[in-house]
Amino acid sequence: VVEGRVKCLNIDLSSSTPGTSMSRTGRSSFEVIQELSQVFVRKRATTDFVCLVVFGGRSFGPASGEASIIRLPTNHPKILEESLKEIYPAMVGIYTSIGEGMLVSFFALLDQELQEHNFDRYLIRENLDKENLEYIRLMVQKIGRKPNRMAVLFTDGKNNAGIEPAKVFPLYRAFGIKVHFIELESTGGTGLNDEQARISQEKIREGVRKTGGEYLFAKKVEDVEGHYDRIDRLERAKVKTTKRQHA
Repeated sequence: VVEGRVKCLNIDLSSSTPGTSMSRTGRSSFEVIQELSQVFVRKRATTDFVCLVVFGGRSFGPASGEASIIRLPTNHPKILEESLKEIYPAMVGIYTSIGEGMLVSFFALLDQELQEHNFDRYLIRENLDKENLEYIRLMVQKIGRKPNRMAVLFTDGKNNAGIEPAKVFPLYRAFGIKVHFIELESTGGTGLNDEQARISQEKIREGVRKTGGEYLFAKKVEDVEGHYDRIDRLERAKVKTTKRQHA
């Protein structure tokens, strides 16, 4: 059983990531993030357990978000590096589904516990979407809080698909899990007008704050490396593993 610090790296693979306008080096946002994420796991997975999630969306709207667990928590950086080499823009859709990415990251962070206690992931999503937290409270009673787990999410877009991020933050707060959020300015059309984008951003900023995490903005994609380092300095817990005792 994993006990201690577990990090989930959550990467936006929407169609805007191949753009080069937000890069100082002339490379695409995706290429830079792919490289920086490899550096991130190379440094962290030697002492921490790290998992990898990607998100996108099939089309605009709450029913069309997509996210996928690429790698469950592991402390083998080579495995994570190889997984990062296999991801690509629009792999799970061209839109931006931040809420879906957060939800699937939670599933990756607590994969063992959810299986052990037979909690239904579809029921978790359904209850969050309805903003009913009774099922979540039951989960916390059975599993306990997990303050040494955290999600780090990178996006260069505004949420325009899948479950609303504001509906997922209470799940993280209930378990004491921080969400650290890194935003690069959107490099393409989002389908949201300026007011909708502003409201969405404010809700995310407030949700991140309530988890105890950091909301960081990158003027250029290369700035993300410094943000990754800042997040790492903020999280200084030890990781230990314990073997289950069999009767």
